[in-house]
Amino acid sequence: MDLIQPLLSAALVVALLWATIRFLQGRWARNLSLKRSHSGGSGTASAAPLCQAGRVPLGPQHAVHLVRSGQRCFLLATYPSGITCLSSWSETEVSAARRETEFASGVSVDRVEP
Repeated sequence: MDLIQPLLSAALVVALLWATIRFLQGRWARNLSLKRSHSGGSGTASAAPLCQAGRVPLGPQHAVHLVRSGQRCFLLATYPSGITCLSSWSETEVSAARRETEFASGVSVDRVEP
């Protein structure tokens, strides 16, 4: 009789742990499938609601990021105490600037490697 109560308590704890793990696995799987559906699945950057198109580190704690959100692009500066939007453009402005740069230089901007 003294041995039955601890065994039942241990079995209850194991059952609760198992139920919690199954619940969390289902929730994580749903979140993962939502993230995959938002990213478009085809690997295109414009399909994602928010994606980092580029990053240039300026120091150990400072960087400039090019972020694409929907039909807009933002140039952001990050630093230890915050973030600042340096500039923003629409997709049409970015496309026009890319065409102008390619025409003037004769080199495709997409093919230039850093």
